[in-house]
Amino acid sequence: MANKMSHEPDEILTLLTDRGVISVQGEDATEFLQKIVSQNLKPSENKTHLLYSLLLTPQGKVLYDFLLHKWENSWFIECNINFIGEILSSLQRYKLRTKVSIEPEDKLVVGTKMMRGDGAQMQRIQGRIENDVWGVDGELYPDPRSSSLPYRSIVRIDSDHYLGERNSSYVEHLMDLHYQLKLPILGHDFLPGEYFPFDLGLHYFNAISMDKGCYIGQEVITRTLTRGAVRKAVYRLKLVEGSFAADSIPPHIPKESHITHNENVFLFGNGAERAVGKILGIYSATTCLAVLREIGEKKRFRLADGMELVIDE
Repeated sequence: MANKMSHEPDEILTLLTDRGVISVQGEDATEFLQKIVSQNLKPSENKTHLLYSLLLTPQGKVLYDFLLHKWENSWFIECNINFIGEILSSLQRYKLRTKVSIEPEDKLVVGTKMMRGDGAQMQRIQGRIENDVWGVDGELYPDPRSSSLPYRSIVRIDSDHYLGERNSSYVEHLMDLHYQLKLPILGHDFLPGEYFPFDLGLHYFNAISMDKGCYIGQEVITRTLTRGAVRKAVYRLKLVEGSFAADSIPPHIPKESHITHNENVFLFGNGAERAVGKILGIYSATTCLAVLREIGEKKRFRLADGMELVIDE
């Protein structure tokens, strides 16, 4: 079983306002999800209570990523709140005659707690868990994607009490963690159906069970692994000082950045028109994540307007 920490009423969690929850409950809940998501949910195969998984297209591209919280015979899907409607519709299409109920959970929220140092001590952030606010199973679990990310829990809450919302410094800290980890964010770095999971490096974050049987998109994933055909990877890039006009653009405001989402990236000094990749999300006025293919030892790149980028090591 995964390492976990019980939280007492006086401990502090931070509410992730951009995350929502969908419940999948019923006697067929595990079997239903097992047939469609990329992670292995079988109790005999996976004992953890928190899993990272994907819903793929039949062609193997990423539609949605989410965290799966297990509680007894139910699953709670933690996902980007902007995609809840789409994910619900997708799940309902596959429901057919299975004995499951699939519902948005407006009274459930995602609470997180950052760790200090070796993770032995919890850091208090904001807000207070009141006696009448309780987690789905009363536990906090480590994020399966990386030990650098905060512990998290699905928390039930009434209309009169709430967890502390994320402040700007917490938002920037979470964004920086994703940037440092090179972990793309759905809705910020990519949209449904744009990339294969290997392009985004999601297999490095435990998104795919490599030995699992049939699920949607599984044939493409298996073929890619068998052939060793992973030719793209995610990189941190930053603009070279002096290759753009100096100004005081604040971080985390993409609309005023020098870089544009989905912009082509070319090799520096190469006049060829063929791009080696594309910009994903913008993390500051001068930094971004990008998907690049087979760049070898090359570390210098350019945008179409000539501005130079280098790998942010």
